[in-house]
Amino acid sequence: QDGSCGKAQSMRRHRKTTQPWRRVVLPGLLALLLCYPNVRPAFAPHSVSHRGMTPIVQWLQGLGLDKVGAANVVLKKPIICSRDIDLDLKPTVQWLHSVGFHESQVATVIAKGPWVLASNLDDLKPIVEWLQGMGIEDSVVAETLAKKPELFTLDVETCLKPKVQFLKQVVGLDQSQVVQMLQ
Repeated sequence: QDGSCGKAQSMRRHRKTTQPWRRVVLPGLLALLLCYPNVRPAFAPHSVSHRGMTPIVQWLQGLGLDKVGAANVVLKKPIICSRDIDLDLKPTVQWLHSVGFHESQVATVIAKGPWVLASNLDDLKPIVEWLQGMGIEDSVVAETLAKKPELFTLDVETCLKPKVQFLKQVVGLDQSQVVQMLQ
């Protein structure tokens, strides 16, 4: 070994320990800008505008998120700011309502899993349809996905079905026991 890998690793470690402010200050500054759109830092060039984010933050607040929660959603998934509220974001929220999510559950899903808003509905529907097909009531599907929005990211065919099949065939669980595990 020539030691170059170790040197680079050492430099990264040094950067992490000498600049911990980056992990705290920068997200805090971005949250401040998102929550208080009239604040403009002295170092920001005039061409930089965060006003385009303000309608998104206000819309998220209308869904039940507080200012900090809305700012966190944008920080975790900034591509949301490039989406049209009426054409891209509202249909996702309306679909969540149509499959049994209450207002508070929609807010929880968005806060825990902002990628849900940035996702295509065709990517979200299979998990809901699969859970409903397992015999789980709509209200329980909504409750389960509100608690664990990461389930939206799992592929039904390659991930969930094989696991359920394993639980049934190898472990010996019946359908009702599998359903209980999913809840």
